[in-house]
Amino acid sequence: MPLPDFSAPLISAASGLIGVAIGGFITSRNQKKERRQRFIRDQLTEFYAPLLGMRDRLRASGEIRLKVRNAAGAEWPRLVEEARERGMEHLREMEEKRWPAFEKIIEDDNRKLEAEYIPLYRQMLDLFTSKMHLAEPSTRQHLGALVEFVELWERCLRGALPGEVVARIGPDEENLSAFYADLEANFTRLQEGLKE
Repeated sequence: MPLPDFSAPLISAASGLIGVAIGGFITSRNQKKERRQRFIRDQLTEFYAPLLGMRDRLRASGEIRLKVRNAAGAEWPRLVEEARERGMEHLREMEEKRWPAFEKIIEDDNRKLEAEYIPLYRQMLDLFTSKMHLAEPSTRQHLGALVEFVELWERCLRGALPGEVVARIGPDEENLSAFYADLEANFTRLQEGLKE
């Protein structure tokens, strides 16, 4: 009586186990890739895009503010010179009539700073701290600069910093330039990584 051949069932069982192992490996790899992509999407939509949006809004408002200030700074001396050429009485009359409109530019800038811009920086800081788990390590390094900027401005607005101290330590948005550059770089890199 010949011995039964067990090689066929063993080969079949081994093939099945290998197939299951390969399938499990591929599934695990795909799930890991999907989790990574979901995390990148969360980073983009919940952290980097909102921060950049706020930054771009502040930058655009600053550009408009500068444009208005430059135009007013050029126009006021022209009006003064024209009125002066017509005599001191015309100068006084022009200043009484026209200065309030120019003064409103300054008042409006100050109002917007307190009511819109600094609260938007505060919103950036709040988003940063609440979504820090989505920030790249290079971005987290800049939290201190943002905290300092917001804190100094809030102290200025409360009148809790003498002018001499403000002149010495800021607040200065230039201190946030590295933070803004990091946001842009990580946003671009993450977007490209998501496309791949």
